[in-house]
Amino acid sequence: IMFELPESEALRRGLDRMLGDDARELKDTLAIVMAGISFSDIEREIRRARRQAVLSKTTLIQSLDGFIKDHLSKKKIAYRKAVAKQLMDIGYSQRRVSDLTGVSRDTMRTEAFANRKDEIDAEN
Repeated sequence: IMFELPESEALRRGLDRMLGDDARELKDTLAIVMAGISFSDIEREIRRARRQAVLSKTTLIQSLDGFIKDHLSKKKIAYRKAVAKQLMDIGYSQRRVSDLTGVSRDTMRTEAFANRKDEIDAEN
C-alpha cells in the first residue's frame, strides 16, 4: 500500500501533534526541511532526537538542530539554497541559515542581490 506524502499544512499539524509544547519554535523550520518525508519517518526522527537529547543531556532543540544539519548536509547545493531562501523568508538570520544549511552567507547575499535585481528589472 502506498501512502501519499503529507502536504504542507498536514505536515505542520502533524509536527504540532508530535512536538507538543517542546521545540514549537522549530515547527516551521522542520516543516520546510521535512517536506517530502513520510509521517512515519518524521515521527521516527523526532523520537530519535528526543532520545538523543535525554542521553546527551541537551535540549530537544539542539538535537533537532543536529538532525536538520545532518539531513541537509546529504542534499545537493541547489536544494540547500532553496531551503536557505525559505528559512530567510520566515525570518531566520543569514548566520543561522548558514549554520543549518551549510550555504555560505556570501552565497545568500549574492542570490538575494540577484533576485532583487531581477525584481527591479521586471518593474521597469
